[in-house]
Amino acid sequence: MKKTLILTFMVWLLILTAGTGAEGKTGTTGSRTDPVGRIGQFAQLLEKDHAEVSGWTVYAREEHSALLTKTQFERYVSKERNNFSTGNWTAFSKHGGILVRQARKRAGTGETAQLTYLAYPVGKLYRTATLYQVQSEKYNRNIWPVQEKKIHGEITEIFHRQVQIFSCVRAQDHARMKLGLSSRGDRYLNFFNAVPVERLSEKTFVSISAYNAIWNDQIRSGNRPVNLQVALRDDGQKTVITLGTPIITLEY
Repeated sequence: MKKTLILTFMVWLLILTAGTGAEGKTGTTGSRTDPVGRIGQFAQLLEKDHAEVSGWTVYAREEHSALLTKTQFERYVSKERNNFSTGNWTAFSKHGGILVRQARKRAGTGETAQLTYLAYPVGKLYRTATLYQVQSEKYNRNIWPVQEKKIHGEITEIFHRQVQIFSCVRAQDHARMKLGLSSRGDRYLNFFNAVPVERLSEKTFVSISAYNAIWNDQIRSGNRPVNLQVALRDDGQKTVITLGTPIITLEY
């Protein structure tokens, strides 16, 4: 449990930092162009490219503007937990000054969902945030519509104002690539009509951040908008491919 909480803090801090400067509400529930719906688009593209999808993840987060006392935070979470009533809830705990309450559940369709309420000290009060995570180690195009609908439903129930969503899909290709890593990355960008914004290119690793003007979500990288990230790593035996929107939150 301690390891899970530490991982949650790391992911939450990464997403909180990445979300700085985000514009607009990320995604429209039910839209095929929102970050949750893009998991299906990413996975089908990778499968068409003869890669084996090895996992997908959705992160959603909302930071609340009001400062609360410890008692107010505990009351708020006790009320809100009804939106995730089937989860196995931990008791309130404190880690490095951060108050935490967390629930986790596994769905019959194979994915694991986790809801975390965090409160970190600001003087004598606390600023709070909600983090929702769903992940699966495989993608099934027949089951995905059910999973997608369920995720949208829980996001609607859990979040109340400005939710930001991050989605990632990872795949592996064991075949010898005809294209170089950079060229293959550009091919994925072209499929989504995305324009490259930043690029890191090494012999065995490529990461490209890009922007698709049609999608209605974005974060800022410097002064430029970003809403798609592609990463490819060659370990000599396989190529690991990761697609993320608006950025990658999986380790790659």
